[in-house]
Amino acid sequence: MKKLLYLFNTVNKNIRFCFLVSIGLVLLIELVLNNHDELFSGGHKIGQIVSTILMSFATSFIFYFIVA
Repeated sequence: MKKLLYLFNTVNKNIRFCFLVSIGLVLLIELVLNNHDELFSGGHKIGQIVSTILMSFATSFIFYFIVA
């Protein structure tokens, strides 16, 4: 586990920050915002699209982390 944490810390700081923000936002969307009513028509669909894009970024980071 220590080695994995060390490898995670060797990744560029900006990329790590974006990864952590994307994971945080996905959790916020999926766990909190999906339980509330839409603020405007089509808001749920926009949330789904944003969540999918954020998950794509997180997945690409994991792939980069494994390959590099």
